[in-house]
Amino acid sequence: MIVAVILIILAAIYGITLYQRGVKLQQYVVELDSDDSAAVLKAIDGLSSSGRRIVGRVDFYLDNVRPEVRSRAVMVIGTCGSSADSAIIFPLLEGDDDKFVRRDAAVALGKLGGDGVVAALTKKLGDGSEDVLVRAAAANSLAMLGAAESIAGLVAALANRPPVLEPVSEEDAEAEEAPEDATLPLRMAAAEALGRLGTDAGVKALGEAVLENTEPGERVRAVAAYALGDAALNNDNEEEMNTLLESLLTASGDSIGDVRIAAIQSLGKATLIPDTFQARLDKVLTAAVADEHYWVREAAKEARRNVGPLGT
Repeated sequence: MIVAVILIILAAIYGITLYQRGVKLQQYVVELDSDDSAAVLKAIDGLSSSGRRIVGRVDFYLDNVRPEVRSRAVMVIGTCGSSADSAIIFPLLEGDDDKFVRRDAAVALGKLGGDGVVAALTKKLGDGSEDVLVRAAAANSLAMLGAAESIAGLVAALANRPPVLEPVSEEDAEAEEAPEDATLPLRMAAAEALGRLGTDAGVKALGEAVLENTEPGERVRAVAAYALGDAALNNDNEEEMNTLLESLLTASGDSIGDVRIAAIQSLGKATLIPDTFQARLDKVLTAAVADEHYWVREAAKEARRNVGPLGT
């Protein structure tokens, strides 16, 4: 009798707990359409840990008139859903009026994967009429998906740079503002993606992007240098390493300290250093230890420890 009573009590507690959870989830669903930022963040966090069952409870928000609400639903579905849910995100990537919704759709598709996702993201990446933030999100998602078939599109995006301007006097520079670098976020995202995918064509493109006389954006050069470091780690392809090391050694002399830091740190990640590069790398690291920039010097010390003794 006592055991039966205990079981009834436990069942009641379990039922109450399930009910409370259901009420809380419904509250979170409602608060996705709130104007209270704190409530929205709490709702997204609560829903994102609820599993795929939540997709069917928030998907109606994808048609909401408010773009921020559509974005919130996309983010939740991207976190909770499966590849089968990509189909309901495609229309927002391809035709939503709001660029931030399209960007969040690109991010979500990178998490979900599924049939047609790589093709759709690759198409969006190469769409010159699309907002650069959406294209950058597509690049990041393609890297997340390990989409080697998107290499050509990523290489083209990385190469979509403004021309390198001829040096001008300080007086002329003050009189005329430099034009906006509209594709900067895209080139940075493409460089990072190519580093993660690490193919021959990607390494070659990154090797060009770290060069000061080729890539005008110092932030792109730095990202490309770090990406080459990612590609160098555990890379035993000597041909790729030749291209990679040649570019990083050149970048170690960049006029911008942050680029030199990135190049030196990435040189320290090389696990294969062909004999023809041993003496040159030793010379570059020795010079970098005396660099005027403190963090270049620190990067050189770390790189020296990582690569160990070098031949001459």
